[in-house]
Amino acid sequence: YLRETTEHAYTLSPQVTTTKDPTTDIHVYVDSDWAGCNRIRKSTSGAVIHLLGTCIHHFSRTQATIATSSGEAELYGIVKGTTCALGLRSLLEDLGVQVRLVVNTDASAALGMVKRRGVGKVRHIEVKELWIQDKVHSGEVEVRKVKSSENLADVLTNYVSQENTQEAMYNMGFEARGSRHELNPLLDVQR
Repeated sequence: YLRETTEHAYTLSPQVTTTKDPTTDIHVYVDSDWAGCNRIRKSTSGAVIHLLGTCIHHFSRTQATIATSSGEAELYGIVKGTTCALGLRSLLEDLGVQVRLVVNTDASAALGMVKRRGVGKVRHIEVKELWIQDKVHSGEVEVRKVKSSENLADVLTNYVSQENTQEAMYNMGFEARGSRHELNPLLDVQR
């Protein structure tokens, strides 16, 4: 992996817009695999956070709780991505900038869980994760369904084709360059 990506650069290219332009919203793309770790059966959450048309944060992390369904794993991914984005929104509000928070997911089951009140028929969900239902119900957080092919976080949690990986990397601000920046450290990838 390192040998193939040593010439990649991560660039931030914010698009200056008006406050009525939807690109001034914080867009969070979240995804999860279910029981992806064969050893401990924990799931992985991935998120990409966009502001002003550029990726400002992304992560792929193992979930703390073992999810008993794919919908539960996706719910935990939505909660984790939303938590990070709420922190960013709080920082922006401290600076006097008001933005909306839009969470994008490709998981219908998790979307249903965050849009209802209470656990419903899914009784094994960690109660501490249900705070997001109040945020969605109050309108503080908007959750949208997107196609898997449009979900930037899909590449952070699933095995995808090289073409999809490159497209996601491009949309996250990574680009392949023909030369290294002089400050970029050399990696010994022969080991």
